[in-house]
Amino acid sequence: MKKNLYRISVVAILLSVFLISCASTKSADKKTAEPSVQNESQNAGFLYVPDMDEMSSFIGNWKYLKKCESGEVVPDEKQIASFFSVVGRNDLISLQMENFLRDVKNKDIQKSVESYIKKNKLNTPFTKALLKKYNSVENKYETSGHEEIQYSYNDEEFDENITLYDFNEIHPFNDEFGLLLFNNNWGALRLKDIETDELTDEDHFYLIYGGGTNSISVAFQEYKNVETEEAFADIINGFIKSKKEGEQKDEWSFYQLDKTGALENCGVDAYVIYSRIGSELLVPEISAGDFGAFLYSEKYQKVYKVEFHVNFSVININYEIRQRIFDYVRFFTLFCYCD
Repeated sequence: MKKNLYRISVVAILLSVFLISCASTKSADKKTAEPSVQNESQNAGFLYVPDMDEMSSFIGNWKYLKKCESGEVVPDEKQIASFFSVVGRNDLISLQMENFLRDVKNKDIQKSVESYIKKNKLNTPFTKALLKKYNSVENKYETSGHEEIQYSYNDEEFDENITLYDFNEIHPFNDEFGLLLFNNNWGALRLKDIETDELTDEDHFYLIYGGGTNSISVAFQEYKNVETEEAFADIINGFIKSKKEGEQKDEWSFYQLDKTGALENCGVDAYVIYSRIGSELLVPEISAGDFGAFLYSEKYQKVYKVEFHVNFSVININYEIRQRIFDYVRFFTLFCYCD
């Protein structure tokens, strides 16, 4: 059995919707995991290390929501109300629910949610985005050998069908490093020599998904033969220096995490996260977020790096609620471990 927080995904039973409500009541007591000096856009968001109870609720709710999506469970009006009771709160469970309501494809649930919104006259950026998504036209297209969907609302706003509420546990290097990753039809990119077509860096690759108005990519890198924490510090300091010397230097934040709560048994000796939220360097009208983590294992003498990059165009349906989506993606920098 893995010695990490994800052991609960193996033994957790299906939890009721009640967990969704009770887990979020703790959010006022959470301590942010971000440094005190942040830019304006980051101050609008939040991040903290979940405790084990909240992590258990997160996994249990995920199992429940997947059954809702498949039709195995049919939420009634009372349950739809419980879904909305957590929307807008500053906690992980709230972000999870918001992304389920954005991502859900089950037409019966969409109709129930739309009815609830209209009955209760909910008029927020989030509910507006939901109604646009639910009432969009599906435009199917083929890419990388499989069919994809872009949703179009009045031919003016779009959704690129990126799923964030659903995820899988993966081991990208087929070794001790693992993480939770969003469940999408990822395209994989590796660095190759143009002339020989041979890999130039076997320990570095990318996953990418999405379209022109919203995309997400994940970069993975493995550093080998890192024998001491001092050597790890050199890697971190070099990375920080490269970011602080760039044009977006004031937008980057770095933080070393204590191994408490859900990270208590993450299996690494040092855990550093970083983030940046701002505009794309070459396309200022596109808002983007970069959220990454470095994990150091002295046992394996390795450093693992994972970085999520998410962007939104102003014509994306979810542009006005992008900060909440950025926050949710940033939480996944905490869901990494070494066996």
